[in-house]
Amino acid sequence: MISDEAYRSSTQYRHFSFPSKEKLNAQRARANANAQSRLPPEISYLTVDEDIELIDHYVTKLWELCRHFRAKSAVRVPLLSCCRLLTPSTQVAATSFLLRYYLHNTPLTIHPHSLYPTALFLASKTENQFIPLDRFKSHLPANLNIDESQITTLEFPLSTGIQFSFTIWSCLRALWGFGLEITTLLNEGAFPESIDKDRVKKVLDDARSWASESSRTDAQFLYTPPQIALACIRHYNKEIVRLFVDIKFPPGMGAAELGQRLLQTVEECEALIAERLGVIARRKGGEIEEIETKLARCIEVLDSMEHSAKRKADSADEREAKKSKSD
Repeated sequence: MISDEAYRSSTQYRHFSFPSKEKLNAQRARANANAQSRLPPEISYLTVDEDIELIDHYVTKLWELCRHFRAKSAVRVPLLSCCRLLTPSTQVAATSFLLRYYLHNTPLTIHPHSLYPTALFLASKTENQFIPLDRFKSHLPANLNIDESQITTLEFPLSTGIQFSFTIWSCLRALWGFGLEITTLLNEGAFPESIDKDRVKKVLDDARSWASESSRTDAQFLYTPPQIALACIRHYNKEIVRLFVDIKFPPGMGAAELGQRLLQTVEECEALIAERLGVIARRKGGEIEEIETKLARCIEVLDSMEHSAKRKADSADEREAKKSKSD
C-alpha cells in the first residue's frame, strides 16, 4: 500500500502520475500556453482554471450519457450486451481517457463536446464490454448531433493523446480487495464490537459510490489506487481505516511509522477529493456558458487563420503550376 510496485511499473504511473500538485499544474500550464501561442496576441485563450471547469462540465455530460444509456437499454433491449456498457469500470475508464487527453491538449485542439462520446465508445472496448458502433449510435440522444464517422475518426487522436495507455488502474479494484480483507478481519473478530457487519457494508457501499466520483478529480494523477480506495473508505468511517492500517502495519521494524505515513497520505487524498467535488457541486451553469462563448471566439479566429493560410498556399501552388506550364 505504500510503494505499490505493480502500479509503479505501469504505463499509467509513467505517463499520468505526478509527484506533486505543482508538477501537475505546470503540465496544464504548458498545454494552455501552447493553445495561446496558436492565436494572435490580441485574442485571449481560456485560463487554466477555465480549461479545467469546461472539461469537467463535459465529464458531467459523459456521466449523463451513461445514465441515458442505462435507462434506454433497460426499456428497449434489457438482455443485450449494451446494458453492460455502463458498469462503473467503463464509466471510470471513459472519464480517465478524457482527463488524460486534456493534460497535454486543450479544448482548442478538439472540443470536449465532440470527444466525450468517443471516450465512452473506446472505454467500452478497452474494458471488454464492446458495443457495435451502430448500436452505440442508436442509443445516443438525438440532440447530441454526433454521427458514426465522427466517433471513429476521433478514436485515433484520443488514443495518441493518451499515449495508447488503455489500461486503467482505478481505485475500484483496490476498494473491492480492501472490502474483502476488512470483511474477513471482521469475521475473525479483529475489530471491536462497535463495528458490525451492517455498518461495514454501508460504509463500503458508500465508498464505492464516492470512488467513482473521485475519478473526475486530480486524485488519479497524484495518488495510487490503494491510497484513493482507503481515502474513500475513510470519508465515511475513519475508525475502520485506522484499525485496518494498525493491523497491517503492527509495531516493530518501522512498520508502525509506515502505517502513520500511509494514514497521513490517505487523509490528504480524501481532502483533495472532497474539496474538488465541493467545487463541482457549487459550479453554476452561467459560468460554463461564458467559457463556451470565449472558446467559440477562439475557435472562430483560429479557423479563419487556418483558412486564410490555406488560401495563400493554394494560390502559391496555382502560380507555381502556371509558371511551370509557361516554361
